[in-house]
Amino acid sequence: GKFLVFSIGRLVKRKRYDILLKIAERIKDNDTIFLIAGEGPEKEKILNTIKEKDLENVKLLGKISEREKYYLLSKSNLYLQCSEYEGFGITYIEALSMGVPVLAYKNDAILEIKEKVKDGIFIFSSVEEGANLIEEIKNNKVIISKEDLIKKVISLYSWDVVIQKYYEVFQEVLKGKK
Repeated sequence: GKFLVFSIGRLVKRKRYDILLKIAERIKDNDTIFLIAGEGPEKEKILNTIKEKDLENVKLLGKISEREKYYLLSKSNLYLQCSEYEGFGITYIEALSMGVPVLAYKNDAILEIKEKVKDGIFIFSSVEEGANLIEEIKNNKVIISKEDLIKKVISLYSWDVVIQKYYEVFQEVLKGKK
């Protein structure tokens, strides 16, 4: 079957889709498909690069619904994000919570998530390194347990856990006020 690499986000400069396209250019095989979902000012530039470089392995999907996003994530082998900067990195968590490993360009958000989650997260700082990691993941050179990944992420980031942490913080604050 095909190896699906999924990416979603606003098509803006800081999301660095130029890096994603350079990686796709290095992995021009019929097995690896790069799916990009999202809208934004960089759309034309991305489409032009796909045409110019003849990247038949890249599909620009445009804006998709939440339901479509989760469907595509469930079918993906890898989630790829090339952002130089992310606030919290919710899309990383969404992918991981579905057992999809994440390949991300080095930024503070992904480093913080990797510190907690550990497995299933791969970080790169160059096009070459990103392309090599995709090949390694694709050729099963890294073992990723989907089930363990889901369990781990849910234990760290589910709403119940987040709410419990907030509750504990509020309790501390209230104790301090007495």
